Amino acid sequence: MSEPSCDNCEATLGAKLRHARRTIGWTLRQAAASSGIAISSICDFEHGKREPRFAQLARLAEAYHRSIYYFLDDAVPVSASFPVLWCPVTEGGLR
Repeated sequence: MSEPSCDNCEATLGAKLRHARRTIGWTLRQAAASSGIAISSICDFEHGKREPRFAQLARLAEAYHRSIYYFLDDAVPVSASFPVLWCPVTEGGLR
C-alpha cells in the first residue's frame, strides 16, 4: 500500500518514523519485532511523547531501510528518500 504524499507534513522525528514505517507497509507490531523495541515505545516516539536513544533510532533506521540522517536532519522533508548508505555487520563480517 502506498503512503500518501507528505510534502507538507511537519518534518518532526515522530512524523518521519511513522512515515518510514507506513511506507514499507508495517504495523507497529512488525516494527517492534524487527527492531527489538517495544510497541509502546515506538508509538511514543511517533507521537512525540518520547525521543528514542541513538541506539534505538539506529535500530529503527536499519529496520526501515533508511539512512539515520533522514531522521536526524530537520531540513529533510518527511517524504524524502535516501539511499541505503550502510551495510549491517555480523560476527563474521559484512553481510
